[in-house]
Amino acid sequence: TGDKYRWDVAYFDGHYYVYFGIVPLLLMYLPFRLILNAPFPTVLGIIIFMILFSIGVYKLVSLLAEKKFSNISVGTLLLVLITSIISCGLIFLVKRPDLYGIPIITGMTFSILGLYNWIYGLYNEKYRNLRFLIGSVCMALVAGCRPQLLLLTFLAIPLFFKRYITEKRIKTKDGIMELILLLAPYIIVASGLMYYNFIRFNSPFDFG
Repeated sequence: TGDKYRWDVAYFDGHYYVYFGIVPLLLMYLPFRLILNAPFPTVLGIIIFMILFSIGVYKLVSLLAEKKFSNISVGTLLLVLITSIISCGLIFLVKRPDLYGIPIITGMTFSILGLYNWIYGLYNEKYRNLRFLIGSVCMALVAGCRPQLLLLTFLAIPLFFKRYITEKRIKTKDGIMELILLLAPYIIVASGLMYYNFIRFNSPFDFG
């Protein structure tokens, strides 16, 4: 056909598509292009989300230490923090800040922030519904970054099982409202991604 071959992209109906990362595209690349009429520097996105990820890990580990391990020493806490951040591959992503790293680091960041808000909401009644909603929004957005990381969503089962099943809160009005806030972001994000697939590949279930 005369088209040039491009590595590791989806080709359909005469067009090439990057098959992951629509969320970081909408958050960073598109606004940058529209405002400054210039390509977004990928390394900047890596650095921004690396910082957000590190903050998220700190908040999550500190929350768990406060609620579950109140006698932990400062040294042990720092060791857990450093190990948690390094073991997630941030050094590799910073050393090699390419397009592949963007969906990975954004997905990791949204996962950590989602878990933090879920767990915070479980332990603190104030703004609980808002925390649950923010947590689910973050976790759902992972599908538009690196879908494989959606496996972390299954942590919701042990996190919420006692609250809604064992304690039967699912049968209460407040419990139903909480579940709606937890599930609605997934439905909205999934609908958006399926529409995105449809306009690209004529199928809502074709992710490229």
